[in-house]
Amino acid sequence: MLMSLERDILRKITGIALSFPQKLRIMTSPGKTPLGTRHFDELDSLRGLAAITVAFGHLALLTFASTTWPGHPQMEFWRHVIELLNRTPLTFLMAGGAAVRFFFVLSGFVLLLPFLRRKENPYSPYIVKRVCRLYLPYLAAVLLGLLGDYFLGQHRPKGFLVSPHDMWTHPITANMIIQHILLYGSQIGQLDQVLWSLVQEMRISVIYPLIAILVLKLRTRHLVLIVAAIEVFLTALLLVAPQTNTSLQSFFSTLHFTTIFIFGAWLAKNHHELGQRLMRLSRTTRVGIAVFAFLAYSLGIKFLWGNQILIHFIHPLERRFPQAWFAQPAFLNFITLASGDWIAAFAAGVAILYALHQRQVRSALHIYPILITGRASYTLYLVHSLVLFALLFGLAGTPWFWAVIPGFFIGTILFTWLFYRWIEVPTMNMGRRIAKAMQERRRRTPAPSVAA
Repeated sequence: MLMSLERDILRKITGIALSFPQKLRIMTSPGKTPLGTRHFDELDSLRGLAAITVAFGHLALLTFASTTWPGHPQMEFWRHVIELLNRTPLTFLMAGGAAVRFFFVLSGFVLLLPFLRRKENPYSPYIVKRVCRLYLPYLAAVLLGLLGDYFLGQHRPKGFLVSPHDMWTHPITANMIIQHILLYGSQIGQLDQVLWSLVQEMRISVIYPLIAILVLKLRTRHLVLIVAAIEVFLTALLLVAPQTNTSLQSFFSTLHFTTIFIFGAWLAKNHHELGQRLMRLSRTTRVGIAVFAFLAYSLGIKFLWGNQILIHFIHPLERRFPQAWFAQPAFLNFITLASGDWIAAFAAGVAILYALHQRQVRSALHIYPILITGRASYTLYLVHSLVLFALLFGLAGTPWFWAVIPGFFIGTILFTWLFYRWIEVPTMNMGRRIAKAMQERRRRTPAPSVAA
C-alpha cells in the first residue's frame, strides 16, 4: 500500500512538472496576444538578459565584493572570483549601470513603433497605458519597499551598513513617501535602489510624443545637432554652475537621458535600412563589429566609470590645474559618465540590430526560458533588490547568512512570478482596456461642424 501511495504522489508531481511550462506560457502572455504578433520578442529577450545582469551586479556588489557587510569566511572565495571577473570581459555580467542605459535605448525604440504603424496616436490613451505599465507597478514596489524598510531595515544589526545607495538605512518619513509618489526628490531609491531609473522612464514617457514627432519629421543630421546641442548645454551648465544637481534622479539627468531615448527612436525609424546594410557586410566584418561592441560595453564603460581613471587621470588633472575650466570636478565627472552612457547606447544599438536581423541571434533569443524572462523583465528589475535586501538585513548576524545566495535566486524567481502575475499583467491589461475605450469613444464622437 505504501508503494502504491508513493507511485500516486510521484505521478502527481510528474503531472505538475509537465504542465508547468504550459501554465507559465499562458501566464507570461498578457491578454490573448500570441508571441511575436504585436511586438518584437527579441527585444523582450534582450531586456530580460540586461535585467539579469543588473541583478547579478547587485548581488556581487552587496554580497561578495562589498566592504561593509560582516565578513564571513565562506564568502572569501566568491570575493576573489568577482575580483577576477572584473578584470575580464565577463565583467558585463555585473554591469548593472550599463544595462539601465540599455533599457533606455530599448524603450526609445519600442515606444516609436506605434507611431510608425499608425498616423494617429492620441496622447490621452498613450499616457494612460504608460501610467498603468510603469507607474502602478512602481507604486507597488514602493509599498513593498516601505514594508521591508519598516520590518527589516529599521531593525538591522547595529553597524550593518550594506547599502551603497542608502536603501533601507534612513527612517521612514512622510517626505520620503511623497518624493517617491511625485517622482521627485533626493530620497528616491531609498526604498528600492532601482527606482531612480523608473523616475526617468516616466518623466521621459510624458514628453515622448514630442520626441517621436522630432524623429519622424527631421533628418538624421538634424537629430544629431539636437542631441549634440543638449549635451553641450549640459556641459556648459556645469562649467557655469558646478553645484548643479546631477544625481541620477535629477532633471539634469532627465535631459541627458532624453538624448538616449532619441537615439533609440532614431534606431527604430531606420533599423530596416541599417539591418540591411549590416547583413550585406562580410561575416568577418559582422563578427568584428559585434566583438568591438561587446568589449566596449564590458571593458570600456568599466574603465570610464571605474576608480582607475579617477586615480590616474581626473585627480592628477584637478591637482595640476585647479583653476582651469577643463579640470573642474563636475565637468570631468559628467564627461566620463556621458561617455560611458553613449558607449552603452552604441552597444545596445548593435545588439538590437543583430537581434532583429541576424538569424542565429534571433533564434537564440527565442529560446523559451529567455523569452519568459524577457516578458517579466520589468518585474525582475523591480523586485530583485527587495529580495536581496530582505535577505541581507534579515539574516545578518545569524548563522544562516550563508543562505543569502540560494535564497536570492529562489526568492527572486518566486517574487518575480507573483508580482508579474498579480501586479504587472493586470495593470498592463487595465491600461490597454482603458486606452481602447478612450479611442473607441473618440471615434464615436462626431467631429464639430464648421459653420459656413
